[in-house]
Amino acid sequence: VTVVEAAIAAAIVLDTEHEATAMDKVMVSWVVGWLCLLVWLLNSAASVNVKVSRLPALVAAVDFGQQIDQDKGFVIANMSTGDAGLKVYNVRIDRVAIVRALYYAVA
Repeated sequence: VTVVEAAIAAAIVLDTEHEATAMDKVMVSWVVGWLCLLVWLLNSAASVNVKVSRLPALVAAVDFGQQIDQDKGFVIANMSTGDAGLKVYNVRIDRVAIVRALYYAVA
């Protein structure tokens, strides 16, 4: 059973006054399509946040010379203590947050 068929079945169950028309199927397809795009977008944001969390280690590994070592330490400390990344409603987007949001949306 595909997601579209499940959504159509749910629409038929919830609306018992008439049979599913072609327009109902189109609307359900659009909604499922937009939800899939939203999940893809949030997953992309989560992958960016994973890369941002690895950035302090990358900066620490790069050798800029003896003069900049102390300044580099300050930059790394600031990057480590800061909560950089993409957020929605002050919640950092990661894969756990996406699964939790989908769970609450479905429940």
